[in-house]
Amino acid sequence: MDEARFLEALRLMTRLWSFGFQWFDPCKFREEGFNAIWEILQYCPNLCILNVVELLYSLPNDTILNNRDTSLHKLHNIESFDLSTICLNPTDTHTIPTTYLATFLSTNPLLQVLDLSFNGPYLPFAYTFAQIHLPNLSSLRISRLAFHSEILCLFLRRNSSIRYLSLVDCTPAPQTTSLFHHLQHNDLPNLKYFLCHGTEWIPLCNAKPPLSHLHGISPEILDDEQRRRAVQALRCVVGTLRGIVVFRDTEDEGPLDVGWIEEVVPGVVVSRQRR
Repeated sequence: MDEARFLEALRLMTRLWSFGFQWFDPCKFREEGFNAIWEILQYCPNLCILNVVELLYSLPNDTILNNRDTSLHKLHNIESFDLSTICLNPTDTHTIPTTYLATFLSTNPLLQVLDLSFNGPYLPFAYTFAQIHLPNLSSLRISRLAFHSEILCLFLRRNSSIRYLSLVDCTPAPQTTSLFHHLQHNDLPNLKYFLCHGTEWIPLCNAKPPLSHLHGISPEILDDEQRRRAVQALRCVVGTLRGIVVFRDTEDEGPLDVGWIEEVVPGVVVSRQRR
């Protein structure tokens, strides 16, 4: 199917409520983004679910990158948004802006589920991300993106309705020691489920959310200081925590030391999962 015929057919689908899109073959969408599609979908008033996979085989020039998907914000009634972006040439020297996503989020206050997966040289969200308020947001999943701690924590503070939070392979931007360095007590008053890799769960638990499931404790907590910090963090959520998943490397066949966890959080169900 060529792009023109696809767009012509899409114009007839004004009653769409769910739209999923991924294009693997060479086409103008791969280079220019999906603005032509967003221009049409803005006239689908019932559209509330959007799932998109973007494949970038090589990064175009900066002008094209800055204009990619800038019409996405014209969609206003999205409740569930799943975007997976894959750059197949990660050594490219260009960087990819995330400004268009912040603009889109700010114009979609009905969002309940937000899932963003980045694979490429994407820039961290700017301060405008911290100012976004999504009063119905319950599930936030972001993977493979760097964050300025202050911006991330301000966003979480403004969006206290979040119940499910997953930050997998997300890293603090330079000059920041932790994603949650600026997280404060009661910033996540409704959080029940948290998933991460590494030790970012420690500062999150120190903020004392009503966490029931913690997914991603790493067994590589070895020295006394790391163990002390981990124990202190678990004690902050001992009253609500019901389940913990401990990650282990696929090649590691030995037993995991989880006795210290069971001592700190008696009655909690500790399970093991390979990375």
